Amino acid sequence: MVRLKRGKVILASMVLMFAVTGCGGNKSASDYYKEGMKQYKEQNYEKASESLKEAVTKNPNKAEYYIDYGMTLIQCENYEEALIQFDKAILDKDNKIVRANNKMAYRGKGIAYYNSADYESAIKAFTKAIKITDRSDLDIDILFYLGDAQEKTLDQEGAIATYTKVIEKKADQSDAYYKRAVLKGQMGQLEDSVADFDKAISFDKDNYEYYFGKYAILLQQGDTAGAKDVLS
Repeated sequence: MVRLKRGKVILASMVLMFAVTGCGGNKSASDYYKEGMKQYKEQNYEKASESLKEAVTKNPNKAEYYIDYGMTLIQCENYEEALIQFDKAILDKDNKIVRANNKMAYRGKGIAYYNSADYESAIKAFTKAIKITDRSDLDIDILFYLGDAQEKTLDQEGAIATYTKVIEKKADQSDAYYKRAVLKGQMGQLEDSVADFDKAISFDKDNYEYYFGKYAILLQQGDTAGAKDVLS
């Protein structure tokens, strides 16, 4: 998702190359990087972090090395060190490559803060990431993280607005409708909540959580017959 807790892992490299060349002390930064990516794919995160640390040591000028090292450190639950690596990747320059790397780095910082339960800092990082228009393929993932963090800080209106942005970007995001439906229910917007549950169900008819959510809202409305129909 990466969303590390809920979805796929997204690293800085668009294509991971796993061939490892060289040996011993003759390994280049690129060799260590490829080795680290291979270990990451195999979920050997501790070994991957060691290889990527060597890569950034040998070549401190590659932002993608810092980003992928940071993401690996998140998998190792070393959030403080991950934040340091992401900060090293962020540059004050304006070109396509730098903007894309900065977006990845801010996203990484957001995930590190989110996983360490610093939700206010996570919101700030995700907000910076989403403002960068490059790498728009990451936007939905970032917005889901942002919405989750806003929920954690009890910013229901902010979270609703964020899930609305997800839907505007891609209308078939059933989970965004579901999350928005739950929040609207909590705020007493029961009719709008039911409408969102119906949308979520229309895109994912096999997700029973959506049905139970709609059932609870219908009971709140006093529609016992409708609630029973949902269960059936």
